[in-house]
Amino acid sequence: MIHSTDAVRDFLASRGCDEATVDRGLEGLLADWEALTSEVADSGYVLSLSAYLGEMDGRELLEGALQALDAGTRTRVRPRLGLADNRMLEATVPCGTCLWGDDIATDHHWDQVRQWWYFRVPKDYSLEFEGDLEAAGIELLAE
Repeated sequence: MIHSTDAVRDFLASRGCDEATVDRGLEGLLADWEALTSEVADSGYVLSLSAYLGEMDGRELLEGALQALDAGTRTRVRPRLGLADNRMLEATVPCGTCLWGDDIATDHHWDQVRQWWYFRVPKDYSLEFEGDLEAAGIELLAE
């Protein structure tokens, strides 16, 4: 288990996270990401694009929380995170735009390499998710 530092809790609070998320800290964020990557890899994504965006915001919070850690702790966390990230990468395909939209990606300086989670969708997803992608004009790219 990874114990969060005050810096991680301060970061999460500054981002407007609820008390439970702040209390669970880095370990909670990482456990949630691992659970999501397992779900997507094993059975696809069954909820809406809106819900998926919330999950990807969790990955963005995780990235920010890592930056609040000292270098030694960050080094210890990276292999575990790397396993989950690789599993998600294998279970997703790239899309032609940021899921939040190009304007938001530009405003936040997100790109397809550093914030890849905002530029990919699950290979398998629900009809609702498919409809959401169509409504948003998001097209999948061939890998």
